[in-house]
Amino acid sequence: MMKILFQKVLVLIVGILFIGSCFMSFSAVVGEETNGHDYYFIQFNEDTTPSQREEISLSYEIDFLEYHQDNTFLARIDGKILQHVMTLPNVRSVDLYLPSQKIHNDLAGVTGVVKLRINLHQGVDVDGVAEQVETIGAEIIQVNTVSVNFIKCIIDSSLIDEISSIKDVSWIQQEFEPQTLMNLIQTGEYQGQDIPQAFSYRGDGILTEVQDNGIERTHQDLQNVLWTDGSVIVNSHGTCVSGIMFGQGIGDPEAQGIQYEGIGAFAQWNTGNALTIANLWNGDFNEGNAMMNGVVQTNSWWTGAGLTGQYNALSNEIDQAAFDYPHVQIHWAIGNSNSGPVEGLMIAESMSKNCIGGGAIFHLNTADMSDDEWHTGGSGSVPSRGPAADGRVKPDLCGPFDWIKTTDWGGYTNTFGGNRLKLKENGLENKLEEINTKGVEIAKEATGEKAFVAASVGPTGKLLEPLGEFTFDQFYDVYREQIRVLAQAGADIIILETMLDIQEAKIALIAAKGSAVASSINALASLKRLK
Repeated sequence: MMKILFQKVLVLIVGILFIGSCFMSFSAVVGEETNGHDYYFIQFNEDTTPSQREEISLSYEIDFLEYHQDNTFLARIDGKILQHVMTLPNVRSVDLYLPSQKIHNDLAGVTGVVKLRINLHQGVDVDGVAEQVETIGAEIIQVNTVSVNFIKCIIDSSLIDEISSIKDVSWIQQEFEPQTLMNLIQTGEYQGQDIPQAFSYRGDGILTEVQDNGIERTHQDLQNVLWTDGSVIVNSHGTCVSGIMFGQGIGDPEAQGIQYEGIGAFAQWNTGNALTIANLWNGDFNEGNAMMNGVVQTNSWWTGAGLTGQYNALSNEIDQAAFDYPHVQIHWAIGNSNSGPVEGLMIAESMSKNCIGGGAIFHLNTADMSDDEWHTGGSGSVPSRGPAADGRVKPDLCGPFDWIKTTDWGGYTNTFGGNRLKLKENGLENKLEEINTKGVEIAKEATGEKAFVAASVGPTGKLLEPLGEFTFDQFYDVYREQIRVLAQAGADIIILETMLDIQEAKIALIAAKGSAVASSINALASLKRLK
């Protein structure tokens, strides 16, 4: 009897101690914040339905912000009702979201000045937080409120902990400089025209956007790129990617793109992934409104962070934009680091759950699949390998990669619209020498000693007297200026093409042969009677 009584007393004492320890642990959490809101992880014993969470939200003014894992949600809760939340049926635990949990591990050991991306919770005063960040000592670079809230800034790394203590900050990670993908593929073969064209796919009536680092809009193959977003520069990589999508095949029919009859748009990287997706769907561009919705965006670049296949703030931004604009199909290259045989090259952007991540197999352009490289390759030829760090299947699609014949490929230059009158339409007349010189340099770099470089010279788009306002001498000076630059840059051949006015073509030919610099190179022109 005494033994049984002792056991009951012992159980009672242990039970009291257990309950007391739970209460003390919970009281410690409550004690950190009893007034005003803060952010907590609420874990439920079992799954909850949206209607159940909505009922909790209305009853206790709780904002469920995002799902994490294991029936756990990040929520905004007023400290005054925190104890009541703990007593709710099915609630297993409530834990404060600590400042140390907001800092990405890529900032471990970082010293000196660093560029940060600071994500903020939804429904907060973004400008107010930006002021706090600036007061701490940061230089604000960008503030975004489209789909997700974030601030980009430059700050001394010693102040990161102070930034993380701001309540409405949800996540902090290092911001890296963007880099191109798939631009160091070590084979002399090319894939040729893309397979969709075999099924009569032309892209007509579809507004599609390439987001990359610059485009040469005067290229003869890219006259269907009508819209731009952001501060667009001239660059070869974005020109090539645009050619793969929109190339019209004017300079070379074999370099025709996938959507050669589509409506093209180009967004400069670093404009903002969510912002460009929103603008694409709404048709809002630098040139005005397209009066139609864009439905495809493709990307072959990354922000330069670790190729680890991890989901981070960049992945989340794309996912949220995909949720907000569900009719836009978003494509990202899985990655090719261009740095040798490294396994598992998976960029964070392509790890988003609502984009199509495109991977690659080193194909060698042969009909025999036995020589395909699924695992390793030469420098820059490493296939993109999954899975994602969280175990999801990535890439979503795989295809062969060799050289793709496109706009800047194989020796014809992107100088078709490089005369002063044509460049003036885009405000680029003062960059005539730079654009034409760069066009020849890119072609020469691509061909090496394997081929001659033919510089393309297209029409002015203007009319001669008496139908227009331009004289023989004015046209002569325009063509002579461009051709002289092309010749000085090292072009082997001058091609005069796509001129509907025979008189304009003759003037261009005279200017080519009359230039002292260009007189030693060949000038070619083909004439065709229009029916």
